[in-house]
Amino acid sequence: MISVWGANGFIGRHIAHRLSEEGQGARLIARQFDGFPFAPSENIEFIKADFLDLPKAVEPIMHNDTLILLVTASYARTNSDSIEQEILQNVKPYENFLTELSKKSIKLKQIIYASSGGAIYGPVFPHAPIKEETPLLSQSPYGIAKKQIETHIINYAQERSVPFTILRIANPIGIWTSRSSLVTAALKSIKDNTPLTIFGNGTAVRDYFDVEDLAKAFYICSNNSGAHNQIFNIGSGRGHSINDIISEMENVIGRQISKSYNLDYTTDLDFNILDCNKAYKTLNWSSRSPIFQTIEKMWVAT
Repeated sequence: MISVWGANGFIGRHIAHRLSEEGQGARLIARQFDGFPFAPSENIEFIKADFLDLPKAVEPIMHNDTLILLVTASYARTNSDSIEQEILQNVKPYENFLTELSKKSIKLKQIIYASSGGAIYGPVFPHAPIKEETPLLSQSPYGIAKKQIETHIINYAQERSVPFTILRIANPIGIWTSRSSLVTAALKSIKDNTPLTIFGNGTAVRDYFDVEDLAKAFYICSNNSGAHNQIFNIGSGRGHSINDIISEMENVIGRQISKSYNLDYTTDLDFNILDCNKAYKTLNWSSRSPIFQTIEKMWVAT
């Protein structure tokens, strides 16, 4: 059985859909499931719980479960000026959750954690695809917190001889998201015929890929012993600047986007592309969905 904590979020919904399509038994755990976007198979169970409400947060997790951890209380720039807030909102809850989990006589089959493939590495020079062994030099509270959570999970797993898998994820895009991002903001600008504010000059390069490919990576990791005790970069391995993505969207949709550049904004990462060869060689996984097809699906769903 697979237990997915944080199953009602953007990534969680797509993992749940993949598990349902595969006929995989799963417990989906989240604070609420209002507006869940698809009808799951009979093998899927919904459990409402709060990650902060201990010990109830660990009660749905059973012996020999594969535990997928997606819970996050912030995004890359939520606490950009406060490491204390990032630790309070994210690191401490994970630390407390694992402590509570350790009190139970539950032998997990595997722990899979959704980490960051961007902020956790920090700036990389010279610009080149980033490998998993690259030193973690994050300068942002978000990236520093992700590193600490990774460490807590690895320590917990090793102390209890539980296989762990860390997925350092690039920039997934796709349907079923309520979180504002470059692509969702641009689609809204097109739909509402309003200007799109671009923070910076639009030359920052990121690794955008389809969230459905990401969901497949989680599924493969949950069924492949080659993923045990490993860290994988998960992305497309290809870079797109903000201007590139907007241009691609204009081509796909057939409309021009009115743009306004906020040049007072500075980004902590002007380049971030992941080297995903390890995932391909070990898991036979790669992101194969063309970016224009993903944008088309998002536009149709807007």
